[in-house]
Amino acid sequence: MRFGVGFFTAQQPPGSKRSYTDIYADMLDHARLIDEVGLDSFWVTEHHFCDDGYMPSPTTVCAAVAAATRRLTVGCGVMAPFAHPLRLAEDLIGIDLISGGNRLIAQIGAGYKAEEFAGFEVDRDTRIERMLETVEILRRAFAGQPFEFEGKHHRVPKLTVIPGPATPGGPPLLVAGNSVEAAQRSGALGTLYKVDASDSWDEAVSFVAAYDAAAVDAPPDREIHVQAYGFVAAGDPWAKIVDGFVYMREAYDRWGWAPARAASRDPRDYRLLIGNPDEVAEQVERYRKQFGDRLHLTLRLSYPGMDPNVVADGIRLWGQVAERFRQAAPVRAGR
Repeated sequence: MRFGVGFFTAQQPPGSKRSYTDIYADMLDHARLIDEVGLDSFWVTEHHFCDDGYMPSPTTVCAAVAAATRRLTVGCGVMAPFAHPLRLAEDLIGIDLISGGNRLIAQIGAGYKAEEFAGFEVDRDTRIERMLETVEILRRAFAGQPFEFEGKHHRVPKLTVIPGPATPGGPPLLVAGNSVEAAQRSGALGTLYKVDASDSWDEAVSFVAAYDAAAVDAPPDREIHVQAYGFVAAGDPWAKIVDGFVYMREAYDRWGWAPARAASRDPRDYRLLIGNPDEVAEQVERYRKQFGDRLHLTLRLSYPGMDPNVVADGIRLWGQVAERFRQAAPVRAGR
């Protein structure tokens, strides 16, 4: 079982006293701390044209994190419709080379925020088609062999992408999605799959089952990614994150994730990993019993406007939770 932290989004909400320079420096400090305490991964994702500066350039940040850490897996979430697949392949290969290989996962998304498609002058109705073409082009580009591609949205004349990746075959690709159909698509594509933190427990279970059923050629121990919101702290952890959490939730909903409305301030309305280390460890055990030791569980610990020292404390305690599972007996999914 593996433990990650993310997403980091580098947002500056109204009233924040920290500059973007401070926020990006905090993010790198947190990445180094995640590495130092023995956690397994650090995750970012992208959005564009946001008033709060939500991170628009994840490949740049991931390259910096790869250079600043020794063993950490870097999860790089990118939106396929907003980058040419060949240029994206070159950027991801650059991160892979900087990391030394086997430390990058490329999460390929389709995007959903209407303002982004308008800004890049991309037809939003083509988002899934563009994502699928990007996955195919990335795989061919990572192979280090001459290839050509003719699709509906992209055409690649015969060429070879050089340099090739350090990781044989290139960094693994992950395609997420918040429906049974999306999970099945990931399984059929042969990519990794991630359950979003916004999905309920029952949805998480059904999506993973759909992915597994469609991933007929995948090894039974292929890693399953599940993301969760929450925090680890003594006392009242919800009080430490509630303002940033509600700001985050309302921003996503306003962009079209869900009907825009005031977000609940009741933690019982969300699927959270939250509490002190003992309480969170008990909650993690439920995930482990459901999904087995192939689970890669990622917990968001940094919310817009949070004190970076509070985030660092949460990272240290999440590291303590993870350590409890290092020595545990193996568990298969569904036990």
